[in-house]
Amino acid sequence: GNNTVSQCSVDATTGALSNCASASSGFSNPYGMAVLANGSYAYVANFSANTVSQCSVNATTGALTNCATAATGFSSPVGVTVSANGSYAYVSNYSTGTVSQCNVNATTGALTNCVSAASGFLGPIGVAFSTNGSSSAYVANFDYGSGTTVSMCSVDATTGALSGCAAASSGFSSPYGVALSANGSYAYVTNSVANTVSQCSVDATTGALSGCVTTGSGFSSPYGVTVSPNGNYAYVANDGNNTVSQCSVNSTTGALTSCASTGSGFSNPASVVIN
Repeated sequence: GNNTVSQCSVDATTGALSNCASASSGFSNPYGMAVLANGSYAYVANFSANTVSQCSVNATTGALTNCATAATGFSSPVGVTVSANGSYAYVSNYSTGTVSQCNVNATTGALTNCVSAASGFLGPIGVAFSTNGSSSAYVANFDYGSGTTVSMCSVDATTGALSGCAAASSGFSSPYGVALSANGSYAYVTNSVANTVSQCSVDATTGALSGCVTTGSGFSSPYGVTVSPNGNYAYVANDGNNTVSQCSVNSTTGALTSCASTGSGFSNPASVVIN
């Protein structure tokens, strides 16, 4: 890639991306990105620098400004996500097979007290949290060329700590990204080697993944995946052909259909975030 983050306009009706251009630069092999629930700050994982950058997000234009190092001490960080309540940020450390947890300052967005939250993963990348009340976290074990599982961890409702991490499902192909449907009933996992996306049912009580099947089509080394806040669309970053796919999400079955390229001008896109 070119060490930048692109910003695109999102059509409120069709979900299409347009007017994509560099929003900020100066990153170091940026892979993962997350935005606080209130939209005020964005975080970018710098794989080569072992850091996470924090940027201010303009409430009107969405522009990223004042990007600076927010935290250090990571080990080839790739994925980054923020808890729904905005209190904690989680960063996957590819080299050490761990996930770090940091406190998020409610006012400044600063990351502090970053510590290892869980270990034993295999080249972890994507991290996502359940949205159906099961208090579960999911971590994609990429381990390029040999990763086949997604791990599930319990999330402490008070401290945000991760525990009891174990394989939730297998049969993936170097899984990279994980995202949950808006209603929390389905999980989507990108299979970077097989060029597919898997859809799994999520148990509303236990968070367990089951019935994983291929959904959507036309992907090329798919990396990051996200679902629009209204649940109507899924977006997949295709590292293999420098595109982003937009798919319609069936409101009943969760299946991805009508996947097609949207937006343009990307360079090895690895993550997609809708703010």
